[in-house]
Amino acid sequence: DHSDDHSDGSDEPEQAVVPPNPYDPNNIDLSGIDGLSDEQVERAETLVSNTVQKLPKYADQATALADGFVTIGDAGTGFEHLINWGYINDDRVLDPDYPESLVYQADPAGGRTLVSAMFMLWEGATFDDVPDIAGNLTQWHIHDDLCFSDDPTAPRVAGVTSIGGTCTPPLVKFNPTPMIHVWITPHPCGPFAALEGVAGGQVPEGETKACLSHHSH
Repeated sequence: DHSDDHSDGSDEPEQAVVPPNPYDPNNIDLSGIDGLSDEQVERAETLVSNTVQKLPKYADQATALADGFVTIGDAGTGFEHLINWGYINDDRVLDPDYPESLVYQADPAGGRTLVSAMFMLWEGATFDDVPDIAGNLTQWHIHDDLCFSDDPTAPRVAGVTSIGGTCTPPLVKFNPTPMIHVWITPHPCGPFAALEGVAGGQVPEGETKACLSHHSH
């Protein structure tokens, strides 16, 4: 399992956890996790609830495209990310009205189903800048191995490199920005689950990705 080089000498981070109650966007219940305060649970449930309510305005990709979102061209993975690059360096964080990225499940026939928001921090941010939503329930990740086309307005994923590696020109690599999913559809690994495989990214050093075992059998 790869990790990034993030290390600040602090105590080992807690391992990511999955809510004991199955995640149902129509009945959000993130209680029952040891070590989380009522305030943390409330923050997490509020973020999920607000996202479930507000994100469906982008159910039709045409609406997202009209609002400035562009694809990064990764539909071949089974999920397509649309990013609004103008939202990344604004002053909004974890704002369901202005999600930096939208995730659509892509079917081979060309259909797209909106399944998740992906909230991203600003350019240059690191895991040290991640806000505490709900401790080990809300695991952030980065992508430190993606190479993009050199397009100033709509860069697309065009290759991969090693973790921390470089990209061969004309492909470019962006500084890895922490990000977190909030699913608006049921997910066996809870509302904050990352994708799997290459699309899953890297989590903070010392942590393990939440819930890989759910899909390994």
